[in-house]
Amino acid sequence: MYATSAAARPESDKVTEHPSSQQLVYSTILPAGILGQASQAAGTDITVLMLGESGAGKGILARYIHSQSPRHHRNFVRINVPAIPDTLLESELFGYEKGAFSGADRKRAGKIKYAAGGTVFMDEMGDIPPHMQIKLLNVMEDKEVTSLGRDEPEAVDVRFLVATNRNLEADVLAGRFRLDLFYRINVFPITVPPLRERQQDIEGLAQYFYNQNAQRYYHQDAELHLEPNALNRMLEYGWPGNVRELEGLMARMVIKFQGRSVGLRLNTLDDLLRSQKPVAMQVAQAEQPPIAEAAPYPATAHAPNGDATTLQVTVPAGVYTGEVLFFDTVKQANMQIRRHIIERALAANRWNRKKTAQIIGVSDKFLQSMIKEAGLGKNS
Repeated sequence: MYATSAAARPESDKVTEHPSSQQLVYSTILPAGILGQASQAAGTDITVLMLGESGAGKGILARYIHSQSPRHHRNFVRINVPAIPDTLLESELFGYEKGAFSGADRKRAGKIKYAAGGTVFMDEMGDIPPHMQIKLLNVMEDKEVTSLGRDEPEAVDVRFLVATNRNLEADVLAGRFRLDLFYRINVFPITVPPLRERQQDIEGLAQYFYNQNAQRYYHQDAELHLEPNALNRMLEYGWPGNVRELEGLMARMVIKFQGRSVGLRLNTLDDLLRSQKPVAMQVAQAEQPPIAEAAPYPATAHAPNGDATTLQVTVPAGVYTGEVLFFDTVKQANMQIRRHIIERALAANRWNRKKTAQIIGVSDKFLQSMIKEAGLGKNS
């Protein structure tokens, strides 16, 4: 049985501010290098995978890509995957027909269909449950959606943007994320750096967010001047909540000073940071990925100069054991890991391809293409 959602329409977003105002937001919050990469992909329908810690600006980057794309005049629909209960996810994404389940008293389009002609932003994609991964993969590959209670699929024209704070490659090895879905979304990856690695931007971001919040809450401009000791403290601070945490800190400052222009001293900053420390600690702890229920796998990494470094790789328990060789490029390393996984899994299952595909989380067809690409045979 499926439950119905109280939300009448999916969360969507259209740019309503003046384009130059929006551009100022993007260019202020996001590093120039990241905007440059995003601009390369914006004019196409290629799937962009945005990687980085929570609060680093992946959602803003997704909106920037949409705003620069030919689809900018259509809906931008954000789907916050972990915020939707597993029992609701399928009906929320794909919609349902009247009478599809108890309580379905009317037809309702899903969020993907609502984005027709526009952009679907799958936020925190790494949290999508296993039973939905193959269904979403089919939608992305076939550009068709089958709502609950409907026999025939409907064509849907959408562009997918994907974000996650998880290490998807580790999740694939641990059996939590499908390998074929990973290759489908990992077409144009962009890594958004954490705020602690953007020290040259912190002062400007603080001043921007302070003035922005003064305009929002007090309808006036306000300047923030950072005394040297206060600026040094901000540069030394780890910012576990990244840009989102800095924005919240500046909002709290605006309220404290009633929207006035201020000079920020070290003792004031320390008080504000101290007051938010428990929240920051909770954020940092919540973002630690769960420990995989898998066996540690000893591997040896061989550098180009012949030096070897011992690594620890987590893989599905009982699938295979052995040594993985890393070569001089990431591409070569990935190919070796992929070949090793397939070869060991096939051997463990006596070349039963159907069973092997189930174990490593791919379709039979996809496994066949991987075997061919890796040049594997029973005697290899």
